[in-house]
Amino acid sequence: MTLSLEDTMKGTVAELRRTFESGLTLPYKWRLGQLKALEAMVKSHKKEILEAIYKDLRKPEAEADMTELAVAEQEVRDSLVNLHKWMQPEEVPTPAWLVPAKCELRRDPYGVVLSISPFNYPFQLAFVPIMNALAAGNCVLLKPSELTPHVSALFARLIPAYLDTRAVQVVEGGIAETSALLAQRWDLVFFTGSEAVGKIVHQARAQHLTPRGLELGGKTPGVGDK
Repeated sequence: MTLSLEDTMKGTVAELRRTFESGLTLPYKWRLGQLKALEAMVKSHKKEILEAIYKDLRKPEAEADMTELAVAEQEVRDSLVNLHKWMQPEEVPTPAWLVPAKCELRRDPYGVVLSISPFNYPFQLAFVPIMNALAAGNCVLLKPSELTPHVSALFARLIPAYLDTRAVQVVEGGIAETSALLAQRWDLVFFTGSEAVGKIVHQARAQHLTPRGLELGGKTPGVGDK
C-alpha cells in the first residue's frame, strides 16, 4: 500500500512527537552532544558545503565562508558556552501578594518544531534554526529551499550522519511537500522567506493557534557590471 504524501508527513511528525514525549531531548548531556555534532559537521565538511553553495548560487567562496559558515560556527560556539546557563531556572521578583511563594523563569522547549529555510543564505539560515531548536530541547524537522537543491541534498545526507534521527528529520521537495508539512500539527513553526509565502504559513498555523516566527523580506538587490 502506497501512502499519500500527507500521510507520510503525518507519520514523520508523529515519530518526532513520540521522541519528544519520551523526554529524550530534555537532558543537558543530549543537547550538548547534538551541538557538538553540528560543530563537527561544519568543520568536517567545509569544502563540500562551500561547493554546494557555489553550485546553487554562484556565491564566491570567500563570501560564503564569511556569511554562511562563519556565522554558523560562531552561533554554535556561543550555544556550547551558554547552554548550561540557559537551562537553569532564573529567579524573578515575587509580587507581594504571593509571598511566601517564590517566582522563577523556566525556559521549557515547545516540542516539535518545523523550520522552513530560504534560498538566499541556504546553509546558515537552515543550520542556525536547527541548532537553536535542539539547544532548547525540541525535536525539529528541516525543510530546505527547493531553489538550492545541492545544499538541500547535502543537509539530507549529513544530518542523519551526525544527529539523532529520532529527533531531527529533513524533508526535501517543493510546494507539495511544504503544503503537506503545513497541514500537520506543530508546536512552533519558523519560516524565513517572502511575505507572500509568510502569509500562507501564518494562515495554515492559525487554525491550530501554533506559535510562529516569520522572518520576512524580499530578494537581496544587486548591481551587475560587465
